[in-house]
Amino acid sequence: MARQWFEKIKEALFAIIPIVVIVLVLHFTGLARLTNNELYPFLGASFAMVIGIILFTMGADSAIATMGDHVGSSLTKRGNILLIIVVAFCIGTFVTLAEPDVQFLSGQVPVNTWLFAGLIGIGVGLFLVAGLLRIIFKKNLEVWFIIFYGLVFAIASLYVQKTDNLAYISLAFDAGGVTTGSLTVPFIMALGAAMATVRGGNKKQADSFGLIALCSIGPIIMILLLGLFAQGNGSYVAPSPSGLWESLFVNYKNVTMSIIPIVAFFFLYEIIFIRLPIKQILKIVVGIIFTYVGLILFLAAIDYGFFPVGKAIGKEIGSLALETGYTWIIILIGAILGMVSAVAEPAIYVLNQQVEEISGGMISRKKMLVGIAIGIGISVALSMIRLLFNISILYFLVPGYILAIILSFVVPNIYTAVAFDSGGVASGTMTATFILPFAIGICTTFYAGLTPADLNNVISQNAFGMVAMVAMTPIVVVQLLGFSSLMKENTRRRMARARVREVYDDQIINFI
Repeated sequence: MARQWFEKIKEALFAIIPIVVIVLVLHFTGLARLTNNELYPFLGASFAMVIGIILFTMGADSAIATMGDHVGSSLTKRGNILLIIVVAFCIGTFVTLAEPDVQFLSGQVPVNTWLFAGLIGIGVGLFLVAGLLRIIFKKNLEVWFIIFYGLVFAIASLYVQKTDNLAYISLAFDAGGVTTGSLTVPFIMALGAAMATVRGGNKKQADSFGLIALCSIGPIIMILLLGLFAQGNGSYVAPSPSGLWESLFVNYKNVTMSIIPIVAFFFLYEIIFIRLPIKQILKIVVGIIFTYVGLILFLAAIDYGFFPVGKAIGKEIGSLALETGYTWIIILIGAILGMVSAVAEPAIYVLNQQVEEISGGMISRKKMLVGIAIGIGISVALSMIRLLFNISILYFLVPGYILAIILSFVVPNIYTAVAFDSGGVASGTMTATFILPFAIGICTTFYAGLTPADLNNVISQNAFGMVAMVAMTPIVVVQLLGFSSLMKENTRRRMARARVREVYDDQIINFI
């Protein structure tokens, strides 16, 4: 237990300290000078976020992942397809409502917060059902990606034909990125792994991956459909500044409302179907309490310290770029923030270890980390270019996903499954809570001459979509590393066969 606490403390510090260091460097070098009312709350919020992440991840490991494992094993053993569909849909919907990044994004859209979050949850629920049925019936993952991403871009094209306003497109792809967070990932991965293990077969390792990627598609489709039929243009809604106690109180209410459904549903299912020993129930209850308290601290820290500072730094860097005429400063700092966010995301280290094990050591964790960090840095830099020159996000996402799908037919299936899951892992806490506000701040400065309504519309189209860009890059990076690993393995085998032939030829005796 002590070792587990130590690991969680280390993960939390790795996640927060790099961002704190960058903020302090920007502040004390004068590149982005913060007021005391911005800097001190940020430092206090950083401490609160560390505590929140520790409690939240401990709870996710001891409760959320355990719940997913028990439910997945129970559903598979029962073999009732209707029960699997109903339970998977409810779990996918409810667990998404409690996801921190979903709540953060939902608070910045013009539609009702719970409607927006509810549609995201329904999208996850529907595609969790699809993903589990894929595991049960052993369907090809690549084909499903082609079908569903084809549907995504078909709906997006309908939206473009309906209106020139692309706000909902950026929001939709961001919605797909924020669903795969610290709460959703352990639950869904445990659910999928349990079902793949119980089902068995020679592809159970590959089948345990890919579920996160499929669950990310559902929210994209739901929010695109919302854009087709909703009133209004989907413009950004700036959150009102809030004090410490107000942030704690508001998030206490929101977290309570969002976490009750998943807890109530699990215990109802447990009483009817699983019936765990009291000792395990108590362990899950303690984990839920950790998750609950950690989630409140985490969200309050975002509202009180991280979002205001991220936005303030964006404004300062934007002003500096306008004054000097060096717009490349924005692109450079964006790339640096992207690379730091990759190093700061604890879940990436878990992914790196998985890929190293899958590749038999041919793709090292260090190589993975460097590749993903560079990839995310490039994606944030491209997002800054998109923001500055008002370029549609579709010009980046469509080629990126076409390349990823083409690579899926070249690299082994396991790399494709892990690659698409890695997109959700990479677009984690720091992307949603710091880099996105940074982009909003830059938009606020660069488009300051617009009316408030037009400015919010520009923010929705250009600043939003950042999470989606970050989520796409690791997919291609992991697949390219998998392709490189495959080529090296083929080269090694050819060289081994050549050596065998040389030895065989040397042993042939000529009698002429």
